Amino acid sequence: MAHGTRQRRRGDAFELSTVGRVLLAVLSGTAGAIHLAMVPAHWASSPAEGFGFSIVGWVQIAIAVLMLAMPSRPLLRAVMLVNVGAVGAWAVSRTSGLPLGEHAGHPHAAQFVDLVCVGLELTLVCLAALWLSRPSLGRDWHGARLVVFAIVPTAVLALGTAALASPSARNHVDDSHAAHAAIVAADGTTSAAAGAHVHSATDLSVTAVNDRGFSLLSNGHHHAITWHDLDAVTQAELDRQLDLTRQAAARFPTLADAAAAGYRPAGPYGPGAGIHYIGGSGGTVTADGSLTDSALLNPGTLLYDGTGPDAKLAGLMYSVNTAVEPVGFVGTNDVWHDHTGLCIVISDKGITTALSDEQNPTVKEQQCPLVGGRFIKQTGWMMHVWTAPGYDNPGGVFAEENPLIACSDGTYFTASAAERTAQHPDNSCKSGAAGRPSAKTLATITKLVAQ
Repeated sequence: MAHGTRQRRRGDAFELSTVGRVLLAVLSGTAGAIHLAMVPAHWASSPAEGFGFSIVGWVQIAIAVLMLAMPSRPLLRAVMLVNVGAVGAWAVSRTSGLPLGEHAGHPHAAQFVDLVCVGLELTLVCLAALWLSRPSLGRDWHGARLVVFAIVPTAVLALGTAALASPSARNHVDDSHAAHAAIVAADGTTSAAAGAHVHSATDLSVTAVNDRGFSLLSNGHHHAITWHDLDAVTQAELDRQLDLTRQAAARFPTLADAAAAGYRPAGPYGPGAGIHYIGGSGGTVTADGSLTDSALLNPGTLLYDGTGPDAKLAGLMYSVNTAVEPVGFVGTNDVWHDHTGLCIVISDKGITTALSDEQNPTVKEQQCPLVGGRFIKQTGWMMHVWTAPGYDNPGGVFAEENPLIACSDGTYFTASAAERTAQHPDNSCKSGAAGRPSAKTLATITKLVAQ
């Protein structure tokens, strides 16, 4: 009788085939490795995201080890639960944005490295369900079958390696180590004056060098900005696109030219990005936000270095309305920004911001109509491009701010709400006027940016 009981217990035991153990372990381990490799980059811009990546990564690694050592039905159910949760969190982050962390409420663009990881996780869920119902699958495979099967886990490892070596993974890591090159700008105009925050900021503020307030500028919501080397074909196409922006810039050399073409001011002059004049057609873009030649030749916004009719064009701004960060220019060097919680007032004189940037967003939304304003929870995507003659940006052609644009006293001072006046509620220059930085200030910032 006792012998029969032992036999039944042995027969009821969960004996997952070696084929199942290996494939599920490789899938889980590879997904975990990708998550752990992305921890430094995500932690640098949002500790909450970095912590989440580390937890998921280690759990998936632990599952891989347990799958080889002691597989069980509860373990396979845990595999399905963990990976369905991971895929769900990814889907939220790419659509509406995660509810926590520095990037809360802001969707991210899907990239090759995370698409590979999600593909591994979905495959893992499906195969875990398969082997949960048929644990003996593959147990009787021998010879040629096993040789063919060996290709599958090998291919999974190769795909994971390719994902980690891809530009989408390298750029994330580059961003986490490029804080000194990631100058986060402030245009101090229309959208920048209100509700601005950034994913990562420059290290200039912690240096002993006096940068006259340049490192304190901020401009909306965006990832760190750094330059990545491109392959020859991509670089050639980017050069062609930038040449088109130079052709566009040549049409509006002065603010008077912009006004004559129907552009109107959108906010006050601000250090780092000058004054914005809007009114261009913007051209056409594709569904994924790629900039066509038409869009490049017809910028929606022009940036000027002063407020007088003879002010010079300093840069261009392109705008795209897509659910996630647009493709924009070719390559990986254009980092787009957006703004949240704006109260704007539109008049025949242009656009101004109402209420202070320190104002509670909820209160601002309620009070905005009372001051004749329109509340905007989130703008579309925007990109500054510095290809106007004489305004080559030491931080790069796609940097958010340009140190060549300062206040008339040579600083980059941005006034708080308490320091503004009723006559100049949007004024972001303490001196109240446009100006050029001193040669010494510019040399200091250029040196820091180039480090």
